[in-house]
Amino acid sequence: MSMSGAVSSQGDTRTLTVQGRFDFKMHRMFREMYEGAPPEIGRYVIDLNKTVYMDSSALGMLLLLREHVGGEPQRVRIVNCNAEIRKILEVARFDMLFEIA
Repeated sequence: MSMSGAVSSQGDTRTLTVQGRFDFKMHRMFREMYEGAPPEIGRYVIDLNKTVYMDSSALGMLLLLREHVGGEPQRVRIVNCNAEIRKILEVARFDMLFEIA
């Protein structure tokens, strides 16, 4: 389980890549990745390409991130979900709260 972050060349978007299990053990690390970001970061891309598991605490973390950036769906984009994780997001109706690609 690990996480990495990168800032776009424009400097306003941070990509957070979650590897392995996205669960409560990631809470502190995930929060630090966005709370410690420079103020010009207004958009986040959550890359779940290497995520093998997601639980309800991960859903809560995504909601906290959404709140942090002002609650607008287009400010947090979730990308590269496998079929299982996409189903979890759809059942939780996160497609109404986030841009999922």
